[in-house]
Amino acid sequence: MLSDGQAHALFDRPIARKTDPVTLVEAGEKVRRSGKVARQKAAVLEALRRRPNSTSAELTWFMALDDRHICSRRLPDLEADGLAERLPPRICGVTGSRCITWRAKDPGARSHDDEEDRG
Repeated sequence: MLSDGQAHALFDRPIARKTDPVTLVEAGEKVRRSGKVARQKAAVLEALRRRPNSTSAELTWFMALDDRHICSRRLPDLEADGLAERLPPRICGVTGSRCITWRAKDPGARSHDDEEDRG
């Protein structure tokens, strides 16, 4: 589990790229400052810990969210923070399509690729 300081450092990163249009950067900064992104990331991470190897659509269903974009946006954010990792795709139980699966990763833990390399 992350300390408050670690969570703040990881969850308080800018969410827009420097190359994004200024309006998108401003909107992203407003949402980040409000704490909404940090709350979403924390909720998605908790759901991922409870439901490892899930697709974003499966997590959306598990969390009973109306907005399917929350998980699909926050999972790559969590990956960039070193808290989640992509796994091989499989048929999603919600969409019926092949989708990337995800699992929570503790900071400093070995990745799925590292485990495969060890054979």
